[in-house]
Amino acid sequence: MNREISIDYLRVISCILVIIIHLTSDDFTEESFDQESFLFSNILNSLSRCAVPLFVMISGRYLIGAKPNFTEFYSKRLNKILIPFLFWTIFYSSLTFLLFTLFHNKSGFEIVINKLVLGKPFYHLWYLFMLPGLYFLTPFINYYFSQIEQNKTSYVRIGGAFLLFAMIHSFYRFYYDEELFFPLWCFDYLGYFIMGFALKNIKPINVYLLIGLFVFSSVVLIYSNYYTLRHFNHFYFIGYNSPLVIISTLSLYKIFNQVKLKSSFFSSLSSYSFGIFLVHPIFIIIFDRVPIIRDFISLKLVFVFLCSLLLTYCFSRIKILRQVI
Repeated sequence: MNREISIDYLRVISCILVIIIHLTSDDFTEESFDQESFLFSNILNSLSRCAVPLFVMISGRYLIGAKPNFTEFYSKRLNKILIPFLFWTIFYSSLTFLLFTLFHNKSGFEIVINKLVLGKPFYHLWYLFMLPGLYFLTPFINYYFSQIEQNKTSYVRIGGAFLLFAMIHSFYRFYYDEELFFPLWCFDYLGYFIMGFALKNIKPINVYLLIGLFVFSSVVLIYSNYYTLRHFNHFYFIGYNSPLVIISTLSLYKIFNQVKLKSSFFSSLSSYSFGIFLVHPIFIIIFDRVPIIRDFISLKLVFVFLCSLLLTYCFSRIKILRQVI
């Protein structure tokens, strides 16, 4: 398979956006509403909400459309995800235990168990608990698609239907304050997963229109999140399945799907993106304790990204550690 350079760029950008989300989330407190840091963090965080949906779409782009060989697919996916899943779950559970026991004077063991039951051993690892569900469904999707008429618009309609379901379901969960059991999380991301494949080959859309949609949805998202946080203290609009995030995600994905970019050092970092995603919280914790860095988001972003890249590169050079990234 030939590398798609534009998608490599998008994968690296998505990785950086994930780090921005985690760097800015601490500023979303009532105490910080009137501070400049909140305004700046709200802009950055709102602009970055498409990060995880983009990762899901990129996965769907390459996994959907293959021949529906159940045994072969499950074997490959299991080998790819199982070791990172186990290693980082154990690592971050141990880290959580130490942090709560040493610095918060709480029962670290109880916290760890609660987080594991909820599918969130650390704030970013929920993604690893959601991903196996999508992998499980993929051969069924491929089998269904192989049985229906090969119509590009039908794929878009199916993906759109699942996005609509996810949007309604996310509002329902927000309104009733209900948490979904983690093996079912994949259904809220199935729309993105299918759309990653569906949008790949449909006819081009005017790039300026796509840019306009992205800018418009992002600006409205920034204001909506600011308003609802200040007045209602909730985060509905920056949820991954809110209408504005869906629009910004699909627009940005389609832009990179259409433009042709040349290979560069930046695009070559795509192969390290999964590892950077997995290790970056380590450096957020470290640099949060360095006064000269922690107070400047842009500076902290650079340090966290570069250190995460360096650690991922080191892991990739060691055979036994290469398997966990």
